[in-house]
Amino acid sequence: MQDAIRAAVLMCAGAAAQAATPDLPPTPAPVPAIEPARVVGWPEGTLPKAPPGFRVSAFARGLAGPRSLAVLPNGDVLVAETAGGPVQAVEVAAGRRSGGDRVTLLRDADRDGVAEQQFTLIEGLVRPSGILLRRDRLYVAGADALWSFSFLVGQTRVNVAPRKLFDLPPGGDGDSFTSSLATDPDEKRLYVAAGSASGADGQDPSRATVLSARWDGTDVGVFASLTDRLTGIAFEPLGGKLWTVARRRGLAGDGAVSGYLAEAPAGAAAGVALGAQVAPVGLAFYRSLAFPTRYHGGAFIGLCGSADSAQLPGHAVAFVPFESGRPAGPAEPFLTGFIKDAETREVYGRPAGVAVARDGALLVADDGGNIIWRVAPP
Repeated sequence: MQDAIRAAVLMCAGAAAQAATPDLPPTPAPVPAIEPARVVGWPEGTLPKAPPGFRVSAFARGLAGPRSLAVLPNGDVLVAETAGGPVQAVEVAAGRRSGGDRVTLLRDADRDGVAEQQFTLIEGLVRPSGILLRRDRLYVAGADALWSFSFLVGQTRVNVAPRKLFDLPPGGDGDSFTSSLATDPDEKRLYVAAGSASGADGQDPSRATVLSARWDGTDVGVFASLTDRLTGIAFEPLGGKLWTVARRRGLAGDGAVSGYLAEAPAGAAAGVALGAQVAPVGLAFYRSLAFPTRYHGGAFIGLCGSADSAQLPGHAVAFVPFESGRPAGPAEPFLTGFIKDAETREVYGRPAGVAVARDGALLVADDGGNIIWRVAPP
């Protein structure tokens, strides 16, 4: 099966590489890599900044590299923690796991906006990222494979052995291991964004695809193949189309658009630019009515910054308004204040995964500050 997937991916990748990208400026020649920003943590009393009227608070602290989020029907929040540091392809191939890699369940039992309870739900994973619940099965995408767990809402621990649905190709280091999960509005199939290896050359093209499969892991095929390093995927609620956030391959020079939001499989040709020196990770459409009307149906995107630039504009959560299932304006900053000092390349944290809580608040996984931020409506 894996050979068949690889062959299909190669064909799709070749076609995608020939597609034009008129809405985005061309990527300039590569520039030398620069050391990533240094995360210094959040001082007491310091918070990210949201638009006027919104209230920012810490939903959970003391986590270990929170990467992505999933909200359960009862309000519990699942977070993928990846405390092991950057993962190398050889480590994934060898099945090496970090002791800090796990899925944690956060519970705000008294509904005061703070998760007073934390439970280790699943351990022994390889860099978990994508999480999705369907009925009595919990699906988790790691850097090595897609796993399925027997799970009932309300559980605080999974003790039954998982089932591996299929392998995922090894990724690179840093942010490149990220995988994302989504399902169509009718829940007919499971969609997996396999992320991308790092660098511009010698990459496994199956790390820049969206795979589609039945819920039992069979009938795996390529739904979309992009030329860039895609990370987050989500279905837009009105039009029912799959959208993805992606980062352009290679080391883009300062001022070049490096990240975009696009409908799959159109890719960058129909994309919304997210700015220069950004590394988009999380994507969530706002399906609640708690925020003001202009946010309804729009896309929130976690931008964890880029190591490819001397500038630091990318550490933020962006918002793209949608109307009638299509983008209705450019990307705009929504949650900022993550940069402490641009000259010394110091940041308080790194926004990554985003999700909408049951009460309509926006949750943001800060994998540098080890915090889940909660942005409450005005």
